[in-house]
Amino acid sequence: MMEQRIIFHIGLPKTGTTFLQKNVFPYIKEITYFNCIEYWRAEDKMFLNPFFLQFNSGVNLISDERICGLGYLNHPYISMLDRIRTLKKVYPEAEIIFVTRDLEYLTVSLYKQYGKYSYGVLNFNEWFDTELDLSMITGIHDTIEYIVKNFKDSLILDYGKLLENQDGFIQEITDFLGAPRLTEYNRKRLHVSPKNEAVRSIIKLNRSRLPWWIKKPIRLVYRQNHN
Repeated sequence: MMEQRIIFHIGLPKTGTTFLQKNVFPYIKEITYFNCIEYWRAEDKMFLNPFFLQFNSGVNLISDERICGLGYLNHPYISMLDRIRTLKKVYPEAEIIFVTRDLEYLTVSLYKQYGKYSYGVLNFNEWFDTELDLSMITGIHDTIEYIVKNFKDSLILDYGKLLENQDGFIQEITDFLGAPRLTEYNRKRLHVSPKNEAVRSIIKLNRSRLPWWIKKPIRLVYRQNHN
C-alpha cells in the first residue's frame, strides 16, 4: 500500500486559487483531489473534522481558499495563522502548498475585486481606510514562517511566477506531489482583475445605482444553503 500523504493547498485571495482548483488540479494524475466546492458546502469549519474527508492511500490534495480566512468582500477576517495552527493540530502529518503574492499588488487586486463583485462605491483610499482588514496582509509573513517551521513539508510559491511561467509554476506543484508532469490542462485564466480605467467606471456605475440618500457601500450577505 502506498504511503498516505495529506496535502493542503492554501492560496491567498487573488493568487490563482480558482484557476488551480478548476483548471489544473483535476487534471493531475495519480492523486486524489478534494475540491472545496464539491466537498465543503455544509460548514465553513468542516475541514477541521478529520473524519469528514475520507482520505485514500497515496497523495490526497485538498484546496480551499477559506483556510486563509476572509478579509475582503465585506466579510470579517478570521486569523489565517490561527487556522493554520488548528490545521496542524488536526492533521499533524499534513504538508502545505502555499501561494503568496507581492503585498502591494495583492492589495490593489483586492480593491478591484471589491469594485467588481461587491457593488463597491468607495475610492481606493476610502476602501483602504474603512473596508480592508489589514490583519490578512500583515499576517502573511508570520504564517509562512510558521508553515515552514512546523509542517512536515511545504512548498511556498509566488503568484508572480504563475504569470511569468505558467508551465514551470505547475511543474513545481506536480514535482512536490510526486505526480507525473502535467502536459494537458485548461490554460484559460479565471477571475481576471479589470484594468484601472475599468475599475473607475465600475465604481461610478455602482454609485449611480444607489439612491441619493445612501452614502455607504452595499454589503452583500452570503449564506450557506443547508439541505
